[in-house]
Amino acid sequence: MAQTTIRTRATTVKVFLRGLFTKGIIKTNDCEKFELPKAGKALPKSILSVNDVLLIIKQVPIHTFKGIRDRAIIECFYASGIRRNELVNLSLQDIDFSANLIKIVKGKGGHDRFVPIGKTAILWIQKYLRDARPYFADLGSGQILFLNIDGKKFLPSAMSGLMSKYIKRANLNKFGSCHQYRHAAATHMMDNDADIRHVQEFLGHSSISTTQVYVHVSKAKLQRVYSKSHPRAS
Repeated sequence: MAQTTIRTRATTVKVFLRGLFTKGIIKTNDCEKFELPKAGKALPKSILSVNDVLLIIKQVPIHTFKGIRDRAIIECFYASGIRRNELVNLSLQDIDFSANLIKIVKGKGGHDRFVPIGKTAILWIQKYLRDARPYFADLGSGQILFLNIDGKKFLPSAMSGLMSKYIKRANLNKFGSCHQYRHAAATHMMDNDADIRHVQEFLGHSSISTTQVYVHVSKAKLQRVYSKSHPRAS
């Protein structure tokens, strides 16, 4: 079995026995002494290139209200590296248009943070607010930024389906949905020599070990280092 499978099953047993011990059903619990195997961190299966992202964006029909909204969502995902649940919960007051910042309220782990967002994404969000959001909004929409056809907040699964649709339309032979843009944003920043600590803060990772996966998938940066440092590179 894979290490992750072994770890998951062993964890289940440990938690079960811990519960029995806590309730007094068993008198001792030597299983607490067992060390779980390290699962390791798998690399993302496919990373969108910059050209891939541009091709996906071209699949959006921006002459429709839905298209304007979807373009703004994709731009927001890619520009900010935001998580799916963080994006669907964005409110109107979370976008600071003057400072080009997004406020993430109670992101993963319950933490608040600010992340920068590019000017292109800001322009598309403004266009969506001006031209398309009034089409979706009703009395129950409240302050939610991105609205579905019913004027409500997107369900996470519905957002995944929407983003996956455009990736499939681009015929890239790459699969995924919302998290693809987060992976792409982090990898492209690493490709362009961003400091890993800044990428960690950008993504909202509590541990830098989580961010280090993007060091391994940053092929452009590795190629530059190799070309400069390896005796046989040239």
